[in-house]
Amino acid sequence: MNYRRNTSAIHAAICNDNSRATFYIGPRSTHTSHELQKKYISDPKAICNDKSRATFYIGPRSSKKWVVFFEGGGFCASFEDCNNRYLNKNSTVLMTSNILPDKVTGRDLLSASKRENPTFSEHVHVLIPYCSSDLWLGSKTNSKEPFHFVNDSSVDNFSFRGQTIFRSVFLDLLQRYNLSNAEEIVLSGSSAGGIGVLNHADWVLNHVVKSRRQITWL
Repeated sequence: MNYRRNTSAIHAAICNDNSRATFYIGPRSTHTSHELQKKYISDPKAICNDKSRATFYIGPRSSKKWVVFFEGGGFCASFEDCNNRYLNKNSTVLMTSNILPDKVTGRDLLSASKRENPTFSEHVHVLIPYCSSDLWLGSKTNSKEPFHFVNDSSVDNFSFRGQTIFRSVFLDLLQRYNLSNAEEIVLSGSSAGGIGVLNHADWVLNHVVKSRRQITWL
């Protein structure tokens, strides 16, 4: 799963296992027919590792069928590991929202092209960038204010709020973007995003789907 971020810089994020992360940052696109717009999650506890506000991208809302995709990008499991992840220019983008562009163009499952994405091209497309390094499972906020990075393996620098981000996205989509009127939701993710989807599937079923009988989900 890839998507194109519209920015003048070129940068490829690398997972902990040296595999490509789930996005590509490329030159500014001249095509604007199906751009996904960046939105900030309203829950103040939905934050990235560096306490920047977590975000999501959403495309035109002209359908009652939705694809919601959670990005992957490895994880970190120790102070030293997380420090190295933050210092590496290829993975810093997976710990902050401060360098994310305002718009991206969907690819693959999030593409509006019927040729590229014949099954889901006309769905509403939602992309949630990964910035918590915790497989979308964390609920810890670092008490230090403001965020100040210290390159010391004995220092706890980061917050891990992946669970909060995951759930808060759905609450925003329901309350602000008419997901409550959906007839179908395709819940998806790659790598760490797939792990997050598997772990939160029951929560989505109970809090998003069951209370709205018209929704089916895949």
